[in-house]
Amino acid sequence: MSGKLKLPEYFFQLLVEASADALLVMDAKGSIVFANAQAGHIFGYRPDDLLNKPMKLLIPDDLHKRHASNGKRSASPRARR
Repeated sequence: MSGKLKLPEYFFQLLVEASADALLVMDAKGSIVFANAQAGHIFGYRPDDLLNKPMKLLIPDDLHKRHASNGKRSASPRARR
């Protein structure tokens, strides 16, 4: 296989939605901009209800401080090697 296989966008949508893993995407401000069905199931929300909510909504209160310091490192852009 050449690695240049062109697949329709809906194929990737189906793949993400069928994933057994929770998949969340957040923007630079920490707001959720995508949540698949499994994320909704795991966290007890409908995926649409998670949109535009802060990611910290899903983090237990006692872990907020630790998550804030990790978020500063992961939010900074870096080049892949």
